[in-house]
Amino acid sequence: SRYSVYSRVTRAEAMDETALLGQHLSKVRIPGPHDAVHKEECALSFDTPLSENGLYVSLSSFIGFGREHVEKNFARTGDALYLHIQRTRVEPPPAAAADSPTAAAVSAAAPSSSSSSSSSSSSSSSSSSSSSSSSSASPPPKRLAIGVDGGFEGGAKACTYEEAYSLVVLPAFEFLDLQHPAVVGAAQLSAACAAVIEADSSKRKEEVAEWEGDVFQPSKYAEGLEQLSNGVRVSPDPAKWKCESCDLTTNLWMNLSDGAIGCGRRNWDGSGGNGHALEHFKRHQQLLLGGGGDGNGASGKGGFFPLCVKLGTITATGKADVYSYADDENDMVEDPLLEEHLSHWGIDMKAMRKTEKTMTELAIDANLKHEWSRLTESGSDLEPAYGPGLCGLRNLGNSCYMNSIMQVLFSLPHFQNHYRSAAAARALALQQHGTAAASAAADPTADFFTQMCKLADGLLSGRYSERPPAGLTVHPDDLGVTPRMFKSLVGRGHPEFSSGRQQDALDFLQYLLGLVDRAEHARGGGGGGGDRYDGAVRGGCGRALLSAGAILARHPIWQLHHSCCARVARRRRRRRRRR
Repeated sequence: SRYSVYSRVTRAEAMDETALLGQHLSKVRIPGPHDAVHKEECALSFDTPLSENGLYVSLSSFIGFGREHVEKNFARTGDALYLHIQRTRVEPPPAAAADSPTAAAVSAAAPSSSSSSSSSSSSSSSSSSSSSSSSSASPPPKRLAIGVDGGFEGGAKACTYEEAYSLVVLPAFEFLDLQHPAVVGAAQLSAACAAVIEADSSKRKEEVAEWEGDVFQPSKYAEGLEQLSNGVRVSPDPAKWKCESCDLTTNLWMNLSDGAIGCGRRNWDGSGGNGHALEHFKRHQQLLLGGGGDGNGASGKGGFFPLCVKLGTITATGKADVYSYADDENDMVEDPLLEEHLSHWGIDMKAMRKTEKTMTELAIDANLKHEWSRLTESGSDLEPAYGPGLCGLRNLGNSCYMNSIMQVLFSLPHFQNHYRSAAAARALALQQHGTAAASAAADPTADFFTQMCKLADGLLSGRYSERPPAGLTVHPDDLGVTPRMFKSLVGRGHPEFSSGRQQDALDFLQYLLGLVDRAEHARGGGGGGGDRYDGAVRGGCGRALLSAGAILARHPIWQLHHSCCARVARRRRRRRRRR
């Protein structure tokens, strides 16, 4: 059972607790499918259910708070009822760790690719969540997604987590078991606790959205694609497929216009193919240019032969990897008429069987194998550093561009002083003035300034980079802080920074400085120094970027920003003159 049996209580005690809860039931809500439940991370610190004091989730706003912030939230909002989550890590036997799904998935990764359990507690309600200990029970992920069919099972950690749940009533911090008669008797309250426990956390929803992978756009060349009647018929037997320009029999791409089969491009590490599919397209594009065409086909057909399909990825369900070599697409695309196009070359899509990994699966393998370790200090004996200002940021898949920029920014004294002092002032205001603290955000998870202060505290306070006692080993999950809430807020509404794809660090810096700029203006110029506006060309896009002088103009990163923008503008002017 998820919930333990509560110890026997007297009728008088149950009546007292019922009366206590009755004062606050009007503010209790049951989370719906569109409500964000922040039960993995404190909104104002990096405390989690794994922290010593656990996490307190408001049953009114569904926002989580650590022990040091939950009282301040009560003083500000009057929310008195919280679901307390205490998570405990249970390490597996060595044999189970060796057979983890992650290890199995890494060992199963292909050497070549194309380029582009329940337990209960006697004192509180508890449950456990664990990874499977057998690769046969949990197959390797096949989709760049988390928590969906065929995707990652939440990271495939080789350990078990037990979670204990209790109801907490503030301000007295009275803990009640979820099976307490007073809790069970309040139907709305009991349902709210159960719904919060069962709900997908906001963290999980964001992971799914980020790692679902690219949603490929339909190619504009698919409809009306020219297909030659040259007598070519492609065998449905994969054993008979071979590159027409070399001896490769894997990573083969068939041109949907003339049926030519060529190998994929060579990867940076030497694996993959020899690029003959691309060379085939370029040859016909040059013939088109020589005949007076524009390189995109006499009737916009992308050089006559723009679309190719990866043969080994064709499935009976109508799925396959399709790439467009057209200059104005040059990316993975969707072919809505793929079955029709394949049948032209004698391929019955409904009879096909997938024999190779898709581009999404290859991207998953790259993340599982951590190929970037070849470019770092992998294999070196590095001594961990501890203390204030020495806290790391955990990678959220492809968030290294964001992590590096934030570490650089918070190494600058001006950023440190501004956001650390602001965080202290905000905490003091909440403590002293409660609901009268006008500077406090109604939803701290959606307030940029609050999350910047939180990140500053996490990186600079030293609370999350304490040296462990002698003889104890730090678990990898306890190293550094995870900026999940910050990344979600910063990337909200941005098509690239809201995704799990790799990004350019300079692009993110320019985007972030714009957010800082707007946040400082909204707060009245950044706390001193007045409103001084500086015009700047932002990233060469031609828009004026108004800088809040008190926060940006006087530190080196802003000068670097100006310098980079100026270089981009100079390069564009030179290109225009050449034309």
